[in-house]
Amino acid sequence: MELETREYEFSARSVAEAIRKAEQTLGRTRDELDIFVVTEGRGGILGLGGEDARIRVRLRNASGLAIPNDFDEGERQLAIAAWDVIHSLLAGLGLEAAVEVRRPAAGEPTLEPAPITLNLQGDQVSVLIGRRGATLASFQFLVNHLLARRFQDRASVNIDIEDYRVRRVQSLKALAMRAAQKVVRTRRPVPLDAMPAAERRIIHLTLANHPDVTTQSTGTGEARRVVVMPRRPRGHPRGPVRRPFRPRPRP
Repeated sequence: MELETREYEFSARSVAEAIRKAEQTLGRTRDELDIFVVTEGRGGILGLGGEDARIRVRLRNASGLAIPNDFDEGERQLAIAAWDVIHSLLAGLGLEAAVEVRRPAAGEPTLEPAPITLNLQGDQVSVLIGRRGATLASFQFLVNHLLARRFQDRASVNIDIEDYRVRRVQSLKALAMRAAQKVVRTRRPVPLDAMPAAERRIIHLTLANHPDVTTQSTGTGEARRVVVMPRRPRGHPRGPVRRPFRPRPRP
């Protein structure tokens, strides 16, 4: 079964020729192979200075990853490459995890907009969440940075752990609604705690269509926060309301 887990590299004058070589060598059709283009190669001048195309190949889904049937070829390759990177990083940390590959629910706000989510599951990996997901955000940044070295475009994935990000989104939405209720009751602005841009985005989206409140980000850097404020009535002038001048009676 060694063939099922190994990865192979092939080179030829073009990517298409390298794929044909892989098919012949491995005895598999194109549909049975996961192919990652290392370099597309380039032609030289008079046969000099050229570079062969190089590809890395393994049997389709040799990683054992369960990929939804509606994923296209690009999404499939991205998910497999992402899990390959994640698995290597976890192995270096001495951690193990199962993984669920999915798309964000349609219309559901997410902390990090990307077409694919890899949700890691397992008791060991919970240490990668960190305070308010800070360690998880750094881990995701590292994975996407390493992915960018494999893909020419700016492909990226979301990484979640035990559905932490899903729960965090729900918590932020509830926080936004509580703040809105307080603003409606008191008619005074309510500043929230400082939070990263992805979490502020959830607050803004949750209250975007609220009839009585609006939101605004204030501050800079790590101190940037969302302030929930009363929505001005239509036609209300901007700026502070000025009281009409009334002369004081003379003594």
